[in-house]
Amino acid sequence: MLAGVGDADQLGADPGHLLRRRVPRQADLGVVPLWAVTGGFAATLVIGTLAGLYPAVRAARLSPTLALAAA
Repeated sequence: MLAGVGDADQLGADPGHLLRRRVPRQADLGVVPLWAVTGGFAATLVIGTLAGLYPAVRAARLSPTLALAAA
């Protein structure tokens, strides 16, 4: 029912249009370029790796006695 709100200006032209299901065409669907998908995936890998390695390297350089004393 909410999908028909956008077609409120066409209610007088075809009152039954709200009852019919609209099948999207290929032109209506969004197209994401391959470079955007690949770049997003690569950026996720790089950011995730750096976010995981930075605290791990800092913790590896810290002596266990200092780490326990700080906690």
